[in-house]
Amino acid sequence: MSTILKTKIEHNKLRIKWKEVGAYIVVSGLSLCILTIILRLWLADFSIPFRYSGDALQVSSVIKGILENGWILHNNFLGMPLGQNYYDFPVSTDNLHYLIMKLISLFVHKYSTILNIYFILTFPITAMLSLFVFRTFNMSYSVSVIGSLLYTFLPYHFLRGEGHLFLASYYLVPLMIMVILWIFSQKNLLLDFDTNNKKIKLLFNPKTFGSILICILVASAGIYYAFFASFFLLIAGMAIYFKEKNIFGLITALVFIAIISLGIIVNLLPSLFYEYNFGENMEVGKRSSAESEVYGMKIAQLLLPINNYGIKRLENIQKEYSTHPLPNEGSEYLGVINIIGFIILICWLFKKTNNSDYEKQFEALSILNIFAILLATIGGIGSVFALVVSPQIRAYNRISTYIAFFSVFSLALILERLKEYFYKYGYKRR
Repeated sequence: MSTILKTKIEHNKLRIKWKEVGAYIVVSGLSLCILTIILRLWLADFSIPFRYSGDALQVSSVIKGILENGWILHNNFLGMPLGQNYYDFPVSTDNLHYLIMKLISLFVHKYSTILNIYFILTFPITAMLSLFVFRTFNMSYSVSVIGSLLYTFLPYHFLRGEGHLFLASYYLVPLMIMVILWIFSQKNLLLDFDTNNKKIKLLFNPKTFGSILICILVASAGIYYAFFASFFLLIAGMAIYFKEKNIFGLITALVFIAIISLGIIVNLLPSLFYEYNFGENMEVGKRSSAESEVYGMKIAQLLLPINNYGIKRLENIQKEYSTHPLPNEGSEYLGVINIIGFIILICWLFKKTNNSDYEKQFEALSILNIFAILLATIGGIGSVFALVVSPQIRAYNRISTYIAFFSVFSLALILERLKEYFYKYGYKRR
């Protein structure tokens, strides 16, 4: 290979690398600009919490506890005379969020400022990780940026806000879905068959280690998103086994579920040791199986707009529906554009697919989408799980963050296909 050719190849690689870096800078900058306009941050006083009521008070007290006591489990300045303990309440499943706040506290020493900064950071982090997933599946920069911003600015993100800060921190969901789609695409992430030696071999590659790391992070970022991730992994493993007779995909899914489960247990070790030494607190965090009905998902709430939508006819429909039984938390609304993707995924179930990567991805998304509905809808699989296994998982409506990414991903696939069609046939006609 000539020196000139080598130089050209290196130059092209460097240009692609900087283009990739530029895309992340653009999407994070756009997310911050859009957020600034929506929340009018130029008027904000960061020394005052954006929200000072409900669960935001509990999160504020925990952040202040981190500043004054070093970590979350014990606070010497609350709960006279012995101090406040969080050992009975499983807050450790959110350790990743607390760790990030701990890092922020090295530079910022006011709890309210840390709270506001972390909430704001969830927007560019979500945008960049979504962009990473879209680019991993070889989507163009323009489509990836649009899809990332659509997912970042879900109504859910604002409706949860600082009141349910760690639910609003759903930035790991795209990464988890990426791993699930890898299983669907029959990418052997852990095991493969060596045709030469006629033996099963264990794989070690960046995707393997990346998938394991993502599972560990998800296990440390909230019990609900970890639970939903495990459910979708199981669905992916079973689907690939029954459809393609690929046992390796099922085993991989089960191993990843085990890693998530083990990660949750490790995070909960302080509480488990405390319970072992002092006994179970029978009054804290006890749920009833009926709560899975109260806080289950309603398909109508995925489609109906939020309060004060701005269009009178839709507002009247929403007000009327809000008087119906079991209105639950009311943050599931997908948004007009994402609703289109949701409906397309439902319709795709009736389409006969071929073996193209495009249709395989659509099929995987449609399967995941319908099983999300079956799990979370009131009276669905989640209600049975609450009765038979455990009622501790109760707010199944929170699966809407997964459903939203399925919808955004499907729209991104369509945009990519339309873009390819335009380049292929549009220029020819000219």
